[in-house]
Amino acid sequence: MTLDEAKAWEATISRMSHNPRRKRASRIPVEGRVTKREVRDMLQSQDFRCAVTGVHLIPFEAGEPKPFQPSLDRIENDEGYALHNVRIVALIVNVAMNRWGEQPLFELFRQQTAVAPTSD
Repeated sequence: MTLDEAKAWEATISRMSHNPRRKRASRIPVEGRVTKREVRDMLQSQDFRCAVTGVHLIPFEAGEPKPFQPSLDRIENDEGYALHNVRIVALIVNVAMNRWGEQPLFELFRQQTAVAPTSD
């Protein structure tokens, strides 16, 4: 990882962990939030890949959100962002799961795999 990439990931990690200026974060009790160290450890243990799809994640950039930037997904939406209840996924995956849940996403993957062309 280059120095610039490391800096981009550190900025991403800071953004993903507690940020009191974010409206949603301010409604979550302090004990229910992941720390920068926990976010960094999760990303490293996942090899900077989405926990659901395995796709490579990209650090945040200025401007519009990107589909493959990391997003904290609460496994149980009724619980907070505590370490035992979060995983890091691609933003596009989190948006889809928030709307329809995991199963339709897995069905999409299954059907796509069934019709995907094979390479010879």
